[in-house]
Amino acid sequence: MANLNIVGVDLANLNIMDEEEGPLVVVGDDISVDPEYRLCLVGLVLTDSIMNFPSLKNTLADLWHPLRGVSIMEIEDKRILFRFYSEIDLKRINNLPTGLITEGMARQLGDFIGKFMEYDASVVTRGL
Repeated sequence: MANLNIVGVDLANLNIMDEEEGPLVVVGDDISVDPEYRLCLVGLVLTDSIMNFPSLKNTLADLWHPLRGVSIMEIEDKRILFRFYSEIDLKRINNLPTGLITEGMARQLGDFIGKFMEYDASVVTRGL
């Protein structure tokens, strides 16, 4: 029982000197999104082995069951463009409002986690 009392005294004397971090403030970007790409995502397959694109495409479409469908196309080496036809389907998969998927948001999240390195907006249009 004496050990519990010592722990209680130690906790009572505990002082935390670190400054509390403030909340992450999200600043919106004033950008216009091309309507053609408003419901699109770009994915990257992270594997060193050869990717069987038709199998991946069929598996993802079967798992997601989009209400209005999805077009899945390979745009370059292991990069895939997902074009949804319903905002509901996109939000189900991505779980972010479409206005928050911007370079500014990527930069803020990158700097919050560590250091933002690079954003390549042209990756969506390559190979189309």
